Amino acid sequence: MHPFSRSAPPPASEAKAKAKGQTASRGEREVAVEERYQRKTPREHILLRPEPYVGSMQRTTEEQWLYDAASDGMVYRTCTFVPALYHILDELLVNASDNKHRSPPMTCIKVSPVHPRGHSTTVHTTGVYVDTNSQATHLLLH
Repeated sequence: MHPFSRSAPPPASEAKAKAKGQTASRGEREVAVEERYQRKTPREHILLRPEPYVGSMQRTTEEQWLYDAASDGMVYRTCTFVPALYHILDELLVNASDNKHRSPPMTCIKVSPVHPRGHSTTVHTTGVYVDTNSQATHLLLH
């Protein structure tokens, strides 16, 4: 057969399954399109599959530059971390530093360490804060 010619059509049973939106029958059960694809709200999608948004949820070990309080300097060493948590903290710090453009009087950013068992951290700035209690216009953060 010529390399640019079309291949033979699929078997009739496979073509019928595809027309119905079902999987081919190689020992697999036939799945309806409604089961295979489900509509999700953006929030449901993020909670169900966070990796595309914040990165891996699995612990990763790699060499990184880290601050060492004992030597009061940066050291290159192996550390274990969760990339998703790293990305979220990075986003918090970037947003806090962006606040400097909205609030020129801002003079500092304070970050409390992440508590391994407390599951919390705090980012504090001296600039104007953004009210996150509610935004009636877009119905955010309720």
